[in-house]
Amino acid sequence: MSTFQEHFQLNAITLNITNSCNLSCTYCFETGKESAFMTPETAVSIVDIAYEGFKQHYPDMKYFMINLFGGEPLLNWPVIKALADHVKEKKYSARLGITTNLTMLTEEMLEYIEEHEIFVLISIDGLKAVHDRNRSHSYDIVAGNIKRLIERDLGYLLEARMTVLPEDAADMAKGVEHIVGMGIYNIAPVPVTDVAWPEEQLLAFRNSLQELYEYFLVIANDVNNRKNIAFKVIDDYIEHVLEPVKEEIEPCTAGTSRWCSIGIDGDILPCHQRHTIDDQYEHLKIGNILSGKIDPSKIVNPEYKIHRENQRCKDCEAKPVCRGGCPSENLTQSGDWHTPTSAWCDTLLVSFQVTKAFQQRLMNTANLRSKRLNILRTNLTIKEYFDKLCDMDIETPEFGVSLTKFYGYMDEYEEILLPSFRQYFLKKLYPLYTWLDIIQNTKGES
Repeated sequence: MSTFQEHFQLNAITLNITNSCNLSCTYCFETGKESAFMTPETAVSIVDIAYEGFKQHYPDMKYFMINLFGGEPLLNWPVIKALADHVKEKKYSARLGITTNLTMLTEEMLEYIEEHEIFVLISIDGLKAVHDRNRSHSYDIVAGNIKRLIERDLGYLLEARMTVLPEDAADMAKGVEHIVGMGIYNIAPVPVTDVAWPEEQLLAFRNSLQELYEYFLVIANDVNNRKNIAFKVIDDYIEHVLEPVKEEIEPCTAGTSRWCSIGIDGDILPCHQRHTIDDQYEHLKIGNILSGKIDPSKIVNPEYKIHRENQRCKDCEAKPVCRGGCPSENLTQSGDWHTPTSAWCDTLLVSFQVTKAFQQRLMNTANLRSKRLNILRTNLTIKEYFDKLCDMDIETPEFGVSLTKFYGYMDEYEEILLPSFRQYFLKKLYPLYTWLDIIQNTKGES
């Protein structure tokens, strides 16, 4: 086993295949956009090394995820093409995904996306006026290319990543509805958290998020709807709010042994953002996958805790669901990987409060088609049964019957049991077993 595989147990990897980009978006975090490209040979070597480790560590996992990032990855089409061909030729259990501004889509690219079922995360900021203001007046090109993908029935491969600036918050819900109208049903509206959010714009964000929930409720209550629509801002927070073991919510996996990002020359960094940010590059560099040289001291403990000693964190009602924000943004803003930005705290609190207000209405809808929320609903149903079980008299025959039935649920839904719910069940089962042992021993003595 190589040095890389000794220190990393990856089920996904990100390759930063170019530092170059053809747009100049107003909110871009990248500062090092020199013309630099990964070669196809380097990309193939990296994937071979990473995939070997994947098969060793996760022999039963369905597939290895290879995310291609930049810059603009479509500028380095030879690498994407080479990897798609290589994965197919080697019969790897792997899938490719690209994060793209979608301004450079050719017919050959379309054919490869269709043939190899490449996931496409499209940066589009909703309404044309908002998108053009922030993303180099590229809306018409992007919209046209989305139409080409939809016309090939490739909507199931698409997700929209919608960046929300404070000044655009009032248009967030309208922007999401607009993207749904384009034929993309997986949408991730994400408020930026590396700039300040004034009170007026936070209020606009709150109102727009409420508007988005109301829109989603209409869809989820429409018994004739057949579209599997999912909004990440809703899915994420509904799950976080309803998870029964809040302390188990973990931060971003950046810098842990379970995930990493590889640069154009094989350099390993904890986060895909840091390849194109000049500050602290050498300090953050973990090693190089091609040379096999790794500094294990730079791989953080996967159980690291967010810094919450300050008074704001102690008093915050959203603390139980806080993942600490983006570590890279934290580092840039405060010089500390673990201390959230003020903008993260502000937008998280709004998202938490709005979610709490809508959670019951949403989980009781008539036609909820979000796969993630349906999994959550199943976990909640099992928990409801389990809580009733825990309130029963354990000396009665009915308890034994109910416990057996609960184990049946656990077996039946093993693949979709969420970690937080599994932890909840185990924590409460342990004292039950203790009491059962005491009862059995007492009966034996008598």
